[in-house]
Amino acid sequence: MNKNIVFTMWVEGPLDYFSKLCIKSWCRLGYDVHLYKYADFEIDGDELPYIDVYDANDIVKRPDLSSYQEIADYFRFYKLLKHGGTWIDSDLLLLKRLPQDDIIISSEHCKLLGSYSPKGRTFTPNIGVLRFNKCHTIICQTVITMKKMIKKGYKSNGNNNSLMKKFQKLVLDDYRFLVSPPELYCPISWAYVNELFTKEDLWDTSKSEKPHLKYGINQRQINSILNSSYGIHLWRNLYITKGLQDKEIENSTLSKIINHINKSGDIDF
Repeated sequence: MNKNIVFTMWVEGPLDYFSKLCIKSWCRLGYDVHLYKYADFEIDGDELPYIDVYDANDIVKRPDLSSYQEIADYFRFYKLLKHGGTWIDSDLLLLKRLPQDDIIISSEHCKLLGSYSPKGRTFTPNIGVLRFNKCHTIICQTVITMKKMIKKGYKSNGNNNSLMKKFQKLVLDDYRFLVSPPELYCPISWAYVNELFTKEDLWDTSKSEKPHLKYGINQRQINSILNSSYGIHLWRNLYITKGLQDKEIENSTLSKIINHINKSGDIDF
């Protein structure tokens, strides 16, 4: 496995701001970026001249699924099955190079208080960063399950991503010990997505040195995150569903992150 290659995918349509921002953060760290796509659309070679673009159909034919998220899930696991490698989600910003671990499974915080909070755990595995050797047992079992579901006529059901849930259940049942803590790749919780895009700080330190806990999640401040985390998940889906597209990110926590990673000024963010 070449750990200097990272791959991601974009199903169709022009790359959005998040994807461009995050891909640039990977390139800044010296990674060779392989972008896979299903539709025939143009990538701005002037803006992203340092990535290689491939047809995702060469890995696996586009599945008959209506959800872009689940199409990406299907491709991602199939690619890992056939070739192994390092997947990074297109809305995950890298602060520093990934560790040399042979297996990486990122995770996010889960609710600790209120309804639907799981008992006995503080995280949920996700697909922000995944690294496996080809034909790993976890990936084999995931792909087999996904193919069976689609063969039986599985259809996407809104935001209820059942394909992804199969992977998460498998990892939680049998491979929980392989999961990285949220602080490494998703240190800003989904509960603080509004603060990420609209506030200078994730919580108001003028009122208290201790953060106000949302759903029991103890959110670290951005300076601590910049010093210790490998990446930051930007939560594109929540950004859209919460209607934050019209918010100015100037003077936000995200602007602090961009300024931090662009100190050298070698890539235009």
